[in-house]
Amino acid sequence: MANNTKAMTKLQQELEGFDPRLEAIEEQITQRAELIKAKKQQSNNVEDEIFADFCNSIGVSNIRQYDERELRAQQDRAKKRLDFENQKSRLLNQLEFEQSRDTEGKLLDATCPYACCLPLMSTLCIHCIAHTILSPTLL
Repeated sequence: MANNTKAMTKLQQELEGFDPRLEAIEEQITQRAELIKAKKQQSNNVEDEIFADFCNSIGVSNIRQYDERELRAQQDRAKKRLDFENQKSRLLNQLEFEQSRDTEGKLLDATCPYACCLPLMSTLCIHCIAHTILSPTLL
């Protein structure tokens, strides 16, 4: 029992020693965060100086605003491209299904009503695909 009491007392003393070290480390973290913030602001100021003429010519207040706008535009383009590819895949799958259903060859005998392709041989152009899917009267 006496050994346990000594061990517990020793551990409590060590634990009490952690508080000042923890506070010192937290203070260092706070100082470094402030230093990082200051360096970031300096970097922003230099960027603003370098790109001031460019930003004025395109009507943005700073280069970060331009970067954000361009990133958003790039993400929008990527999303539209993905949406287009998905729609194209869906239409091609639908076309394949419709062609497999077409036992009399009616789809292959159709011509493009949009004058974007010659009379069809073995495949349909994208306009014909959309027209065929959206206008079941051709079937």
